[in-house]
Amino acid sequence: MSLIEETFKTKKAVIGVIHLPPLPGSPRYMGEEIGSIIERALKDAKALSDGGANVYIETMVTDQGIIEPCAYRVQMAKKIYHAADVKVFADIHVKHGASLTQRPLETVAEEALKRGLADAIILTGPSTGMPPLLDDVKRVRDNLPNAPIIIGSGCSPENIYDLFRLADAAIVGSYFRGGDLSAPISKDRVEKIMAKVREIRKEWNIVSTYATSKRIFHPHKDCYYVGVESFL
Repeated sequence: MSLIEETFKTKKAVIGVIHLPPLPGSPRYMGEEIGSIIERALKDAKALSDGGANVYIETMVTDQGIIEPCAYRVQMAKKIYHAADVKVFADIHVKHGASLTQRPLETVAEEALKRGLADAIILTGPSTGMPPLLDDVKRVRDNLPNAPIIIGSGCSPENIYDLFRLADAAIVGSYFRGGDLSAPISKDRVEKIMAKVREIRKEWNIVSTYATSKRIFHPHKDCYYVGVESFL
């Protein structure tokens, strides 16, 4: 069983993103009550769940200046806290940034797995809402035929078929909001992309254990999901 199937109980998983507004202490925080922020996040989570997304993650994205790798500290923390079950998804050549050294994408991906000990690779386009080039995804797949690859931006019902021919999962955020990160998640948009994903799974004869897992973890929900918080 692949890492994606083991983690998300299905192949070709869709991971929905909840974009939080600026939190207290951040430069653009405007005094919104924490209760209001939480309520908004819960509504978005329900829209993802009701629409059929497999997983959701919570995240807040800001300009970070120079971002340096921290694979060593992450792996040491996993060892110290006996957290071997915590999986690391490495976003290489992250969007809204540029590498200080120009090295082949497939080389960086291989080193993230073999030297950085990441469990999966995330590939993104140059900015929010833009997918990675199919040629780039193919280069990584050709070099790492068995590696879990996750598309990190730009997935839509129109392109997810082509992307899923090369990748194992997709993180979807801005599409669910119509491109406006301040807008609420649209259940209709979640349902639209998940309908396409179900067509793909059916065409490719993918048998999911997802129905069993959701009964175990969330008997009254339409999907199995986990949450990851990011405090910036």
